[in-house]
Amino acid sequence: QVNAIIAGAVWAITADLTLRVLPNAEQWQWFTERDEKVCELCKPLHGMTMSRAELRVLWPRHPGCRCSNLPAPELTG
Repeated sequence: QVNAIIAGAVWAITADLTLRVLPNAEQWQWFTERDEKVCELCKPLHGMTMSRAELRVLWPRHPGCRCSNLPAPELTG
């Protein structure tokens, strides 16, 4: 149980640091590992673009989450 608590804290800190390193990125794109281990919580999020605020709430989605997020390319008209 202690390992799960520590791992959860590490995932949360990693997500926070990712957002802090790129403070000007307001839109983010969600990526799963696209393999058989992707969970049902994360699978529908693959490729989705979301705001920084939405990402802060959703990521990491669960302990052991292997998803990643990158600044979304700017949408051009």
